[in-house]
Amino acid sequence: MLSRPVVEAEGMMQVPGYEMMEVIGRGGMGVVFRALRASDGSVVAVKLLPAHLANQEEITDRFMREAHALAAFDHPHVLRVLDSGMTPGGQLFLVTEHAAGGDLAHRLQQGTLSLDEAVELFHQVLQAIGEAHHHGIVHRDIKPANILLDDAGRVRVGDFALAKLLREGGVPQLTLTQGGDVFGTPYYIAPEVRLGAGAVDERADLFSLGVLLHEMLTGRVPIGSYEPASSVTGVPRAMDRLIARCLREDPAKRPQSVEELRGEFDAALKTNLRGKVWMTLIVLALLGAGLAVSRQTQITPRTASKLAPWSNSMGMNFVPVPGTKVLFSIWETRRCDFAEFAKEKPGLESEHEWERAAGAATVLHPVSAVSWLRAEQFCKWLTKREHDAGMLPRHMQYRLPTDLEWSAAAGLPSESGGTPQERNAQLGPMEHAPYPWGRSWPPPAANFPANFAGQEAAGTVPAFVRPLLAERDAWPTTAPVGAFPANDLGLYDLSGNVSEWCLDAWSKELPDKTTRGGAWNQTSAYALRLDGRGHASPPRQLSGTGFRVVVQLE
Repeated sequence: MLSRPVVEAEGMMQVPGYEMMEVIGRGGMGVVFRALRASDGSVVAVKLLPAHLANQEEITDRFMREAHALAAFDHPHVLRVLDSGMTPGGQLFLVTEHAAGGDLAHRLQQGTLSLDEAVELFHQVLQAIGEAHHHGIVHRDIKPANILLDDAGRVRVGDFALAKLLREGGVPQLTLTQGGDVFGTPYYIAPEVRLGAGAVDERADLFSLGVLLHEMLTGRVPIGSYEPASSVTGVPRAMDRLIARCLREDPAKRPQSVEELRGEFDAALKTNLRGKVWMTLIVLALLGAGLAVSRQTQITPRTASKLAPWSNSMGMNFVPVPGTKVLFSIWETRRCDFAEFAKEKPGLESEHEWERAAGAATVLHPVSAVSWLRAEQFCKWLTKREHDAGMLPRHMQYRLPTDLEWSAAAGLPSESGGTPQERNAQLGPMEHAPYPWGRSWPPPAANFPANFAGQEAAGTVPAFVRPLLAERDAWPTTAPVGAFPANDLGLYDLSGNVSEWCLDAWSKELPDKTTRGGAWNQTSAYALRLDGRGHASPPRQLSGTGFRVVVQLE
């Protein structure tokens, strides 16, 4: 239980509607308190402008800009603004959700991140900053202390106090203050900001992201003639080249957008995955020759858990689902996964639907417009690939989940009925059905936990898909896998993003295959409920349908 200390050192701050607790952070732009919201007792973070700066108009304006910048959009990896205003004593305050996991700076002090952890966190940072740029906002102070973590370890980018709106009248522009002051942390801010070299745009953040990436991989800031990340952690040299590009003094020589940076980052990772496969083959050869090779404790399909997933050679992560004999992929199958399969299947060259599918923005988006037949072929191809590489025991295989396994993964109670059609006939009323947010209808208008067709999809879904949901998220079509919170088992996007093929036939009479989970282009209560089902002919390529795979352990 939280204690209730008197905050005398900060002048016993009085913020209407909040009970101030201890100080949890300080910076040039304010002091941050943990506080209790009087209306519901929830724990929040309250940021106050320091008293001695309250009479400085420019500082005050910048503090207010943080509130406006964050209120402009709602994103799962951006610290959410809950309230803002002025105290009775004349101090500005900003209330945000409380990031119970601390910040990345503290995490880095505890030791170097694993490559998997660094990759996952950096992807989440890219999603947040990309969304900010989409709204015309440059952060200008990206650093580990501003990368906050929630209680599940997910990124919440905060402290947009330095952000300046770029698109005034639709023209991107940003200039320094008349006094030439530069706010930011020297190691991380771009040269054009640090030197006051005139107009600044989104590429200033690309510089900071390069510094952040190097530090996340190595634990060190790239200062002077720094040691390349590949020499410190064994990442491919392509990662060194990417970081070096981000750190170029000339913005024109850096990646020109977050999307470009993400693409090069993913390409470098795939280079690393190929290296891992070769290393595995070398180790197996040494073992076969009878040489003594020391072995560290490894996560295997049998020992995988929610906190320690098993990863295959494609970088797909798998966790167990109680009540089943399979491991579930935590993500829907990504475009980068399916692209590897497509390279080796000449017949797919005539089927470009999956490449043209709506929302195919990056390799980390789920693949869609894939038929059940192709999903099955992918599973067989991946099984052979992993068997041949020695990554998967011969008695195990990849396949699509059954309808009942999918229900178990969604946390649903036992269902009766021999076929998906029979189970579907027993669904209860929509008012009390299981949804991603609980058992109530209609859905919430904010903090929506899954990717369905909200207000952002007005220009991407057909006119007959109406009314749109009241919520608005960052993705008018599909979202990158993992962009929304995971369920209790550590699985992402079981509801929404893309519908997922299952192994089962729909009924004894109809050879259609079953789909589960609903999609980004749907709004109906039936589509959103976790126990709802669809069905389609196995050869059909539906724009909102993809798949995830499971590992059959026995």
